[in-house]
Amino acid sequence: MITYITAALSHLDPIPLELSEMVKIQLEEDGMELSTTEAENRLRQASQSGLGVYICAALETDVRDETSPSGLDERPLFNRLNDGALRGFGFFNLCYGLECGGEYLWLNELHVDRESRRKGIATGILKHIEQWARKRGCAYSACLTGSDNEAAQNMYRSQGFSISKVNWVEKDLTAAPRAEPEPEDHE
Repeated sequence: MITYITAALSHLDPIPLELSEMVKIQLEEDGMELSTTEAENRLRQASQSGLGVYICAALETDVRDETSPSGLDERPLFNRLNDGALRGFGFFNLCYGLECGGEYLWLNELHVDRESRRKGIATGILKHIEQWARKRGCAYSACLTGSDNEAAQNMYRSQGFSISKVNWVEKDLTAAPRAEPEPEDHE
């Protein structure tokens, strides 16, 4: 049985090793080479950012899913993350949008381990996160996925997401600024 639990990342101290290992694998699949320690450090930095970063974990358990609107404190269930129970995770935060005039959910990462894929776990994580966000009054949710990731696109479509063509624009702010060309002197 899969149980879905959500907590503020800042409540997870220490960061569970199994979560760090799964984040490392997810980043490797995205082409980044990190050690488990570096993945843990990224999670720790996110938890200390003050940006309201959350984690939803899909755990293989023998208990009923008690994550209903009861408002249970799910943090103790995260102790199960170090016993081989983790099957996937969603990493997300809340943002404020001028277009919607309220908070919305931004899904940064959604990952399921290879052996557990195509079993409805990603859909379960997404549904749990959306239920969590609705209770907090979020207006909508958004995320990005690869244009070549048809499985993810199909899953998002099946959950009511619209897929639109966008251009991801990014800039590394840690790099040295580019030198501005000297203005031409027109006399």
